[in-house]
Amino acid sequence: GIQIGYSVLYFLGLCCKQESCMKSLNNCYSCIGLFFFAWSIIGLIIYDQQMTTECQNEPIGIMILAWSVIQLTLGFGICCCLLIVVCCGIGLFAMASDAQAVSESEADGLGAEDEDPLKASEEI
Repeated sequence: GIQIGYSVLYFLGLCCKQESCMKSLNNCYSCIGLFFFAWSIIGLIIYDQQMTTECQNEPIGIMILAWSVIQLTLGFGICCCLLIVVCCGIGLFAMASDAQAVSESEADGLGAEDEDPLKASEEI
């Protein structure tokens, strides 16, 4: 039921165009993500500490382990992807700033040569 509710909120967020609505939904997504993280840690603890070996081999034990591992893997995968996107964005911003600085310095250099043509003739 929680996953279905989360999916409904996600698709409502896609339809919403107001900034205040988007902020509220982002806060909600963060809380739900934190809940899933905590719940998957609890699932791993239950599987490891409270289940017997026989119970771990039952379908419900396997399902608890699989759900917990999938949730943690998705969470860490999303964090890694966001980190990569942020690093690439920072790199692109730095490259764009450097390119702009180089073009401005080249423009300044060309402008200085054009302003004083006598110096150029004296050097010859």
